[in-house]
Amino acid sequence: MWITPGALADESTEGTEGSEDVQSGITVTENITDTGNLLGSHVAEVTDAIAQVKETTGVTVRLMYLSSFNSEEDPATWAGDVLEYLDPDPNTVMLAVASNDGNLVVAVSSNSEDWLKNQTSVDALSDAAQQPLMESTPNWSQSAIAMMDEITVLYTSKSNEPIVLGVAIAACVVAVLAVAVVAVVLVRRRNAKRSRHSAKRRRHSAKRHRGSGRSKHGERKEREDSIPPSGDAGSDVKKEDTELQDGIQETLSQTDHS
Repeated sequence: MWITPGALADESTEGTEGSEDVQSGITVTENITDTGNLLGSHVAEVTDAIAQVKETTGVTVRLMYLSSFNSEEDPATWAGDVLEYLDPDPNTVMLAVASNDGNLVVAVSSNSEDWLKNQTSVDALSDAAQQPLMESTPNWSQSAIAMMDEITVLYTSKSNEPIVLGVAIAACVVAVLAVAVVAVVLVRRRNAKRSRHSAKRRRHSAKRHRGSGRSKHGERKEREDSIPPSGDAGSDVKKEDTELQDGIQETLSQTDHS
C-alpha cells in the first residue's frame, strides 16, 4: 500500500517522556524501531497493544518507522526480505513505514498460517493501517493499533469457521431429515389411499357376486316351478292306461257277443 508524502508528518512535537531512546527521538525495542519518533508518547500504549494481540491471537507484531528504505527494490519486496532476515516467529506481521518516501508496507512472514498471510488478509491489514494516516494530521500510533485490531478481526473470523461449518452441516442434516419425513408421510398417505381404493373395489366385487347368485337362484326356481310335481304326472299316466284298457275290453266283449 502507498501513501502520499504530503500525508506523512511526524508526531515528534508530542511528549518525550519515557526511555532515553524516546528523549533522543529514537525508539528501539524488541518489537518497535522508530527512528523518527513518529509514535511519540504513545510508545507504551502501542507496546501494550502488541502484547495483547500476541496473547489473544498468537501473532507477533513488529513496527519499523524509517525515513527511507534506502533501496531501489519494490517496497513490498524490501520489507519482506527484511522480515525474513530477522528470522521471525511463525505468524509475524511487520508494519514498515518510510516517512520521507511516503511508503507504507505490511509484510507477513512466510512461516505464517494461510489465514494471516493470504493476499486478502495482507490487503485488509494495509488498509486498516493506512486509514488513520489519511486524516489532516496523520495518527501514527492509531495506524499501528488499527492494524492490530484488524489482526484480531481476522483471527476471530478464522476461529469461527468451524462453528459456521458445523452450523451449515447441521442445517443440511436437518433439511435432509425434513425431506425424508415429508417423503415418508407422502408414501404412507399414498399407500393408505391405495388400500382404501382396494377395499372399496373388493366390496363392490362382493356385491356384484351376491347379486349374480340371487339371479341364478331365481331362474332355477322359475324352471322348477314350471315342471309339474312328479306325483301328478304319474296319476295322469295311470288314468290314461286304465281308460285304454277299459276300451279294449269293451271291444273284445262286443266281438264275442256277435
